[in-house]
Amino acid sequence: MKHDTPRPSFKNPPLDEVALAVVFEPIPKWETRHFAKLWDAFAGQFATWEDHAPISNVIESFAFPPLQNFRFDMSNKPPLRRQWFVSTDKTELVQVQNDGLARNWRRVRGSEVYPRYENVRERFAADLKIWQSVLNAEGIAIPAIIQCEVTYVNHMDANGGWGGIPDVHNLLKPLSKSNYSFLAKAEQDSLKWQGSYKILDDAGKPVGRLYAEAENRIRIMDRTPLLRLALAARGRPMGDGLEGAFRFLDEGREWIVRGFTDLTTDSMHKKWGRIQ
Repeated sequence: MKHDTPRPSFKNPPLDEVALAVVFEPIPKWETRHFAKLWDAFAGQFATWEDHAPISNVIESFAFPPLQNFRFDMSNKPPLRRQWFVSTDKTELVQVQNDGLARNWRRVRGSEVYPRYENVRERFAADLKIWQSVLNAEGIAIPAIIQCEVTYVNHMDANGGWGGIPDVHNLLKPLSKSNYSFLAKAEQDSLKWQGSYKILDDAGKPVGRLYAEAENRIRIMDRTPLLRLALAARGRPMGDGLEGAFRFLDEGREWIVRGFTDLTTDSMHKKWGRIQ
């Protein structure tokens, strides 16, 4: 989709985590030993290997409700787990299961500098090529990518303009007090807002959705109140192979950044150092 204005940019965005992911058709021949093959192929890029429960991917559709990628396994084997390969400083991780692969960057101490989308994208492209090389070496056909997802999670605490629910109108345009009369005088003790928006291609046809969700949270490590604003763009590849997958991821990033800018207030843009 063509955009008429430059993409907004911020010097100090309140990002806490960014994730790029692809979902593919389940790989029947993928076994537990292949996780070890993939670990070896990363050649020391990661320090630890964590075992996690698999997740069921929601496949974006324009029927209602969205479809989950359920599958029936008639074998006697237990379902394969989801593996995390985690960097030494724990800010980067690769997640893999037999129908998906993801790359995450996240803040751990809170002082880490966001490496920017282009760098996360470059590393994810390298991850996918390593994954494909393992499949080729094992004689396993490379599965078709059926969905792509990019996610940005923002945390706004006291340093980011959040002192509690009464401050939400200073941060988010949809929840401005100017929209209320009676409730503007009430004391609100919890907050959750969400919305979804169709992502269209150049022909005006839907290829995915942008999801936005805001809610008040408590940060576990220091019990600090914060506002969590998460945006995720999810949809089918915009073409074949990795090129088509990254075309959607790039478009999803556009929608997230532009959507974030629309949802948040001008005063916060100044605080975060909006460039354009």
